[in-house]
Amino acid sequence: MPTSVQRSDDGFLLELKSSASKIIICQEENVERVLGIKSQCDIEHIIVTSNAGYDLEEVSLPLPPGAHDLRRLLAEY
Repeated sequence: MPTSVQRSDDGFLLELKSSASKIIICQEENVERVLGIKSQCDIEHIIVTSNAGYDLEEVSLPLPPGAHDLRRLLAEY
């Protein structure tokens, strides 16, 4: 379900809950925000893209458990 990072955390969380999403894709600059609300919804995995572009570079920050670098997933699968 498409959404926008410009939504408030409450609006973002409402969308995630109502969609019953299990996976979210976000840029690395939004990982902390997603981690902050992950425990309040059904999200199981976070797929992270670099800020430079979806598959142009690997993600530069260390990823927490349950988070995956999109570029690495594309290379592996």
